[in-house]
Amino acid sequence: MTENYDAPESPRPTVEELEARIAELTRANALLADADRRKDEFLAMLGHELRNPLAAVAGSVELLLVSDLGPADHERVRNVLQRQVRQLSRLAEELLDVTRNLRSKPSNAAHPVATGAIQEKPVPKNPRRRRILLVDDNLDATETLAKLLQFIGQEVRIANDGATALQLAQSFQPELILLDIGLPEVSGFEVARCLRQLPEMKKVLLVALTGLGQEDDCSRFPEAGFNQHLVKPVTLRTIEALLNLGTQDGMHP
Repeated sequence: MTENYDAPESPRPTVEELEARIAELTRANALLADADRRKDEFLAMLGHELRNPLAAVAGSVELLLVSDLGPADHERVRNVLQRQVRQLSRLAEELLDVTRNLRSKPSNAAHPVATGAIQEKPVPKNPRRRRILLVDDNLDATETLAKLLQFIGQEVRIANDGATALQLAQSFQPELILLDIGLPEVSGFEVARCLRQLPEMKKVLLVALTGLGQEDDCSRFPEAGFNQHLVKPVTLRTIEALLNLGTQDGMHP
């Protein structure tokens, strides 16, 4: 006859042991949350760093499509493309290094970076001549965009920092300002607030340029005085639409 033996019961954890386990889980959750936040910050910064060279590349390609360049301008565009391709290659290598370090598996889903939808052969409509101020510390992208705008008959000035932007705003009296958020020393948000304090800049069409495009930043733009915000790279067609919008909203002729 076989006797049945009940398995001995496992000792119940003490209150102190339960509290220790809860504390350990809490710390693990905090570490995971911090890692997730750092990942989001890294991806946002990567998007910003990618959009800056993309803006210069997109503008250069569009300039080649809409204009018959002379030898000097053609050489300049080629140099811009070479510099920015090197920059993109460096960023790709850094991303691969991070991926190797994290030993993360590649995702099956592709998420292409928006490049501004360059048209095969855009034909500018030459909108009415306007005074436009471009404010960005990315020299290649800014100078290329200025060339495009001059090609369609616009009067353009360039500032690479906030102090120069404020000076030019008062002397040049622009009707449209395209202002990069990621300026050195003083952010584009602060420059925008300073511009709106100038009596002559109360009605200027003020448009933010950003390489981040995060939805949680959207509320900051109107608070700083921006009429609109655009994610880089910005195409000539987009600016033409802005100029037409400005005309409808009362931009003075």
